[in-house]
Amino acid sequence: IYELLGDDYQVDAERGATTGSLVFRGVDTGVDLEIRAGGPFIESPVVTEMFLDGSIMFGYVGTDVALSRQAETPTLAVFNALSVNPQVIMWDATKHPDAKTIADIAAEVSAISVFGDRPFMRYLVGEGVVPADKVDGNYKGNLLLTTDDVAHQGFATSEPYRYLNLDSGAISVAYQLLHDTGWTSYPQNLAINKLRLDALRGCLTKLVPMMQHAQLDYIAAPQRTNAIIIAAVKAFDTFWTQDESLTAYAVDTMLSLGIIANGDTPTFGDLNRQTLINTGVELDVQGVGVLHRQRVTQRSGSEQTTARNREDHVGFIPRLGDLHRQLAARDPERLPGHDLAFFHSQPPIVAPKSSARRRSVTAYHRPHRTRGVPLAHRRTALLRSRAVAQWRN
Repeated sequence: IYELLGDDYQVDAERGATTGSLVFRGVDTGVDLEIRAGGPFIESPVVTEMFLDGSIMFGYVGTDVALSRQAETPTLAVFNALSVNPQVIMWDATKHPDAKTIADIAAEVSAISVFGDRPFMRYLVGEGVVPADKVDGNYKGNLLLTTDDVAHQGFATSEPYRYLNLDSGAISVAYQLLHDTGWTSYPQNLAINKLRLDALRGCLTKLVPMMQHAQLDYIAAPQRTNAIIIAAVKAFDTFWTQDESLTAYAVDTMLSLGIIANGDTPTFGDLNRQTLINTGVELDVQGVGVLHRQRVTQRSGSEQTTARNREDHVGFIPRLGDLHRQLAARDPERLPGHDLAFFHSQPPIVAPKSSARRRSVTAYHRPHRTRGVPLAHRRTALLRSRAVAQWRN
């Protein structure tokens, strides 16, 4: 989302908002974009806010949240920002050199600390990976390994770098992606209030393809957008910090781990039906999904129908190409483990023409979980709009 902010952006620290023109590849669309910080700047979970406030157009809603909240707050994913969940369980690699997996470290430390009662942790307990008596739900987001010999949740795109660059001395961490344990829930779907689909369809047709292109443009050349993110985080002045080195590390890690990728189809940003079904079935097992397999299947089918808003020819594929050459030019000594490129098999889409009467779109992001992704440095981002449903050429 930050990739779509124009150079006229301004940061309002008191409101936790970054506002500017919505610009797509140099063309001002006539829409104003506002990105607001979540976390302490909002009072309710994202899904709740989407139904309390009719001006909210999008929210970042993970698949597990979407399915568990389907009955009371039905949402519909229109864009999948991340193909692989960057969340991990990490530990001190020096103290535990033989631990390679979450199961390994669970046998060696006294606790695994996470934020509250997490569905992925219930999954790990249910699979026998983590003993129930070792789950600590009191994690606060701090760099816990500086003081405690435990394991804790985090992001492959953030904490490993932070630990290596501590003023008190580097800590080398090891981790396992939750994705690699079988917990494959999509972490960051851009979703709408499902009840508003018909009203928003015209806007989605234009805006979702822009988001596809914007994320790929960001990966190819992230410096400008990273500068906006860093400026916003500094202005908000929370305990979370961001700098050029960390954002560059985040991009490199997303590429090397396949966190941003096509997934199972040639289309960037779509959703895999079986992944949605698997997540729903697991939530049923946990007793929090209030769903059964038939409902999940129907749900995943409706998620897939939103592909009509995406451009199928916009892809992100393993192939030697422009992106790989750009990465080589940036740092010839460091290339991703595989060659990557983005392609357009048809001419790029054309942004809507500027309008004399500007529309307005607002977005939220959680500054202390930025991780370098331009969309919702994680964990929560919202995208609001006022009158954007009437967005025309």
